[in-house]
Amino acid sequence: MSAEQASSLIPIATAIATSLLGAYAAYLRLRAQLPIGISEKHIEKQFEACEAVWLALSNESAESTSLIVGKGREARLDVVSGVSVAAKLGAAFGQQHGLYLSRSVRKSLFSLKGKLEQMCAAQDSPRPLSREERIDLEKRLEALRAVLRDEVGTRDLRTIRKHS
Repeated sequence: MSAEQASSLIPIATAIATSLLGAYAAYLRLRAQLPIGISEKHIEKQFEACEAVWLALSNESAESTSLIVGKGREARLDVVSGVSVAAKLGAAFGQQHGLYLSRSVRKSLFSLKGKLEQMCAAQDSPRPLSREERIDLEKRLEALRAVLRDEVGTRDLRTIRKHS
């Protein structure tokens, strides 16, 4: 190979090397952006699902009758409201983004829903509550609210960190 031929190959080799490095850099950039896009969509769906469950719980307290009526020994469960809340919780899980609820939210949701269905089965309204039943029901309500707040707060902080 002559010197003239070798000198003509240098620009070709440089162009090939530059193209390969540029393609690899673009691949790395796209690979880094893809999980962020997927996780943002996933997080949005989780927010919507958590919001639907939160609204089901918020509607319970906004209705004219609360789930638990009275205090202490006078505490009673409004069976009609209990059946309504259990149905709304089931509908919130069965809605479009209910699949995206985390395991901890689903566990608390179905714990409360199951307890309400059990307590409201074939009962007259209002149903008297023992102290233990009232405390158990209040704990399940608060546990679901706490898990929802934790879920939304945690996800929110992760999203903010990724974009800062």
